[in-house]
Amino acid sequence: MKRSLLIGLLAFLFFYALSYGLYVWLLKSLSVNTLKQESFTARYTRSGTWYMGDSHPLQAVLADSVPGAFNWASSSESYALTYFKIKDLLEKGYHPNRIVLPLEYHSFSAQGCALWLGHELDDVFWSSMADFNDPDWQSEFTRWYVQARLAPFAGQFYKLSRIGNRSHPEISNAGHQKSRDIFCQNPDSAGIVRARIKSHFGKFHVVDSTQIRFLNKILNLAAGRGIQVVLVRYPLSELYLKSVQSLPCSPLLERTIRAASSGYKVLDFRTVFRNQPAYFSDPDHLNDAGAARFTRILNKEI
Repeated sequence: MKRSLLIGLLAFLFFYALSYGLYVWLLKSLSVNTLKQESFTARYTRSGTWYMGDSHPLQAVLADSVPGAFNWASSSESYALTYFKIKDLLEKGYHPNRIVLPLEYHSFSAQGCALWLGHELDDVFWSSMADFNDPDWQSEFTRWYVQARLAPFAGQFYKLSRIGNRSHPEISNAGHQKSRDIFCQNPDSAGIVRARIKSHFGKFHVVDSTQIRFLNKILNLAAGRGIQVVLVRYPLSELYLKSVQSLPCSPLLERTIRAASSGYKVLDFRTVFRNQPAYFSDPDHLNDAGAARFTRILNKEI
């Protein structure tokens, strides 16, 4: 009996260690943020601009063409995660002159924390930035951290299948994610817009106090370090913009955006490519051609 228990325990520990090692290795090898860390340390300059946030700046800003700039954005990155990333970089001695943040319709959605705490992002990377001493660190963050550190593979074994196809998004030396897709060429563009709207506004509370609180923490942190903050409303396809503006929650979203950005420089580019659908890779992200054009426009305004 004891022998069977011992064998069972050893087998469990073996497969646990194997799964843990494979998953951590896989996440690191496919991690956009890990790739960016390596590129950033090679080109860091104190006088630069950091483009932070989610997939909108990730695909919209060609920081390679801006001296000293770096695109730190990553997919589904909420204000909470951006705060911990900025704080970590500052504590390591890096210091930008300017931080550019997204100010999108879904920037304040509860989806941001749901994806993070639901272990759908890069647990290995984000758990390295946990700050238990932060006054806004919550008990649910601790529960996420424990699972992220002890069992990052839990419920996500499907990702292990990607070992045979170690492909990750193509990232430039300055952090831009490349995309050559042209959204308007998709015959089901209307259906894609409906699905995107449902994803952004149909599953979670559209205004989450956690995101508002962490945006304020970013703004206060930047002010305390003498860093300029610029808030950007990134380009949207006409189909997506009209769909959002027709939602019952649209007035609430606009009020929230105005209140959260009061007193700060806001650049609104939502309609800058209204008549140029070929610049979008999907309803609300730019492709490479759109990013090249938009980066020039953005830099003139900043």
